[in-house]
Amino acid sequence: MEGNCRDSEPYPLPFSPKPRRAGGSSCHPSGAVVVLFGTHVRKLREAAGLTQTEVGARTHVVGSRITQIERATGAKPTLELTRSLDRVLMADD
Repeated sequence: MEGNCRDSEPYPLPFSPKPRRAGGSSCHPSGAVVVLFGTHVRKLREAAGLTQTEVGARTHVVGSRITQIERATGAKPTLELTRSLDRVLMADD
């Protein structure tokens, strides 16, 4: 994991404490997973030709919540929401 950590993360992760490492950079494994999840959601959404608003409507959340997931900001998605995203974006296909 050492090589994957950066001095500044691309997205703020206010919900996840970031322990400091020597040299002043931060790296929190759960934060990296959230960023990867958001990136995957965005790729699936774009491949499906859907907007964030359309995905939000199909998963019964506001479009800005999908934005938060894709940018890894705000609260972590619930299990129910991740299952809805899986179904709507056909991630298993």
